[in-house]
Amino acid sequence: QKEGLDKEIRRIEKENLYRLERDCSGDLSDYPIHMADVATDDNDRQKELELMNSERVMLGEIEEALLRIENRTYGSCVDCGKKINEKRLAAKPYAHLCIECKKTEEKERR
Repeated sequence: QKEGLDKEIRRIEKENLYRLERDCSGDLSDYPIHMADVATDDNDRQKELELMNSERVMLGEIEEALLRIENRTYGSCVDCGKKINEKRLAAKPYAHLCIECKKTEEKERR
């Protein structure tokens, strides 16, 4: 999963860097003329960058989970120390909170 995220982040970075380089170079040959098309391109780029950010967050969570495996604390809630349910770990292997602590965290965010 980590390798897949790394690959996807690099793809998004590469595509957006290419777009930015083309914009800065003044090469408008690939650009649509209509302003709505330009706005759509900008919107698509923004969505890609938001996706990349989300994937970077998930990648960080995976890396933290790998450290917990090394430290032999994987599967324990980082807040309360209780065991994280196996079904939760199967669904989200990088989960660091038990269900109860996750619910509390989400309530506090609201």
